[in-house]
Amino acid sequence: PCCSLAESFETTGAVDVAIQDAVTSAKEVQMLGLRGVYTQMLLEKRPTLYGLATPLGLDFIPGTWIQGIQISKGSSTVQSGYGGAAGQINVELAKPWQDKPLFINAFGSTTERGELNVHLNHKWNDEWSSGVLLHGSTVRGEFDKNGDTFTDLPKKTSLIGLFRTFYRGEFLRSQLNLHVVSDERSSGQIAALLPDGTLPYTIQQQNDRAELFGKIGYLGLANDHSSIGFIYSLSRHKTANRFGLSEYTGTQNSAYANLVFSSAFANEDHKWNLGASYQYDDYKEMLDEEDLSRREKLPGVFAEYLYQPHVGEGFWNKIGVIAGARLDHHNRYGLLFTPRLNIKYNFDEETILRFSAGKAWRT
Repeated sequence: PCCSLAESFETTGAVDVAIQDAVTSAKEVQMLGLRGVYTQMLLEKRPTLYGLATPLGLDFIPGTWIQGIQISKGSSTVQSGYGGAAGQINVELAKPWQDKPLFINAFGSTTERGELNVHLNHKWNDEWSSGVLLHGSTVRGEFDKNGDTFTDLPKKTSLIGLFRTFYRGEFLRSQLNLHVVSDERSSGQIAALLPDGTLPYTIQQQNDRAELFGKIGYLGLANDHSSIGFIYSLSRHKTANRFGLSEYTGTQNSAYANLVFSSAFANEDHKWNLGASYQYDDYKEMLDEEDLSRREKLPGVFAEYLYQPHVGEGFWNKIGVIAGARLDHHNRYGLLFTPRLNIKYNFDEETILRFSAGKAWRT
């Protein structure tokens, strides 16, 4: 009942969640023994929570919002970009027409932690549905169980909201979402535990984020196995921090677009995807007097083949293949070629052999 996305992996052996440092309690996922920056985070098949959102982004998705999590270890699909050397984690959120019309969840603990989650959903008719997901949480306790004068948990106040509306027609599907976050944290040394006159080391963090994203898909093409989809997002993340006597501020403005055409060859066993994407990130960062600002522009194209047999027995009906490649042009690093191959063989319902190889990049 008290989980965020950061706390949702504690019972799985595929993903580890590690605390980056004990002072801020920032968390990151770890796959294949590599740091979280080598894992690509996707929200409904769209890259998100990267850049300035990386240190605290896992806390910006409340647990009650999550419908499911898909984990791909190693090199994965090229549809979502060139990132993810260790793997991809895709999070699916609750859909208004599937979620409860009214859901209220409250949690409290002896560490002076409290949370409230509210879901409001309405199905207008067979095609239209809308939902509002709200989250508020706070941690007010100030504890030092190990006696190092630093508080064990940061104090924090988080307000998070998501509005989403869906249209599900016979051939046309679309969704529009608005995700907003306001997160304030403070931590560091507890002044009452220090000798008189000693200046405590304290940390103040403020993160504000707004993201507009959605999808449009068309299924009414002449070939029943063909479809075309468009995924887009616009986001702005602003952060202001003070670590002791140092100040760090940053603003990230991002845009993302991905156009995908999917079809099949002779039957549904052999599928292919073609697409083009564009990603834009404008970072304005200052660490004290040092300017770390930069701008990244990334157009790219990709192609992918999928072999996924649906019925039958024998060797070829137990194997699955995903082979793809993409070519991107980075305004600072030039052409980036990303080939990937995934093979899976099902011996039986309990035994699976997987092989993956490929390349990934990160900046």
